[in-house]
Amino acid sequence: MSRPLPTEPALLRGPAGHIEALIDAPEAVRGIALVCHPHPLFGGANTNKVAHTLARAYRDLGYAVIR
Repeated sequence: MSRPLPTEPALLRGPAGHIEALIDAPEAVRGIALVCHPHPLFGGANTNKVAHTLARAYRDLGYAVIR
């Protein structure tokens, strides 16, 4: 089994400003998964435990994950 690529930070530009994202990808991508975290005003972040666990599970199944 091959090792997953390291998590890559990304900055997505939008009309209201930038959105920080993290991208997790396996070596061979079978699809894309978008994992959203809880709202930042309520303590949410892209490093949230549930979002991180979901991202890792999807990556291990062969999906590129944006969170």
